[in-house]
Amino acid sequence: MDDIYASLNDAIDQIFASNFKDFLHENLSVDRWVITSDFNFDSAGSQHDVFAFSLFPVKIGGIKETSEYISGILSDDFKRTDRVNKARRNIINKIEVFSFVLLLQRPFKLLRSGDSGRDRVEIYHAIQSILERAPTGKKGSFLGLSKLMTESKKKNFSIKMMERILILSKMYALISDRLQSITIVRQIYWLPDRDNLTTYCESAWWELAEIQLTDRLLQKITRKMPAKIGIIRPNDIIQQDKFDPLIRIPDYLAAAFSRWDVAANVILPPADSKKKALGRYANVITHWFAGNPRIWVAQLRLEDDILRTRVLTGVRTKRRIRRASLN
Repeated sequence: MDDIYASLNDAIDQIFASNFKDFLHENLSVDRWVITSDFNFDSAGSQHDVFAFSLFPVKIGGIKETSEYISGILSDDFKRTDRVNKARRNIINKIEVFSFVLLLQRPFKLLRSGDSGRDRVEIYHAIQSILERAPTGKKGSFLGLSKLMTESKKKNFSIKMMERILILSKMYALISDRLQSITIVRQIYWLPDRDNLTTYCESAWWELAEIQLTDRLLQKITRKMPAKIGIIRPNDIIQQDKFDPLIRIPDYLAAAFSRWDVAANVILPPADSKKKALGRYANVITHWFAGNPRIWVAQLRLEDDILRTRVLTGVRTKRRIRRASLN
């Protein structure tokens, strides 16, 4: 399981370390941050599944102004938006945010060997090993992971779901780790879109991410105190109202990139889509991603059981994106 962490960490360090550092250096006085996320899975006719994450600084005045600004322009989720108008095209340049997008090239069978019984046993022992690395005195408090271990013994346990939980937790831990390695952080809020993935086994993904992040920080020689990690619970209505609009940024990114054929550099139309509606996807990729140093996009693919990462950059031209890939 640690291969994912190493591969993603190497990609960020080698390709986008300077851009991420520049963004953080512009916000050195900020010690509170919010990481939001959304995803797009199993979209018919697409070539990959997508995870998107966005990192927002929480300044002295709080996050309310940014949240209300996003809500006023992106008034609904991407799937309920007919077109991406000028204000929606330009919003990414009006707010302070750094985003990470992962394209998981299908088939992406990270933990599936074809022998589900053996796979479930390996997952059980992997979770058990992670729990053993939990901070002393807190091992009994990770009820979600304990429940996940129990579920992994069942024949109907979804290994695909476990793969997605692993990637989600790895990315939250990775982004938080890189953030704390560059600047002093007091608090980080983790805010994923609410779905079966993020509520499964009492939000086991969060416990998995917390243990991995703590383990990473303890391995480093540093005097910095680790940040307090917070999660917005589904029943916390006040916090939801404050932070929920921030999820619209990764929501738009996940939806748009799910339709991008990277090799051909074209948008793959969803079933029964109209040409006018299809422009939504191109507008987000062209106006948000192309030429933007604050959006990091990478393809993950499995080749001979080796996880490979390719970082993509987009360059605006008059009529299309000219795609460039960096390894």
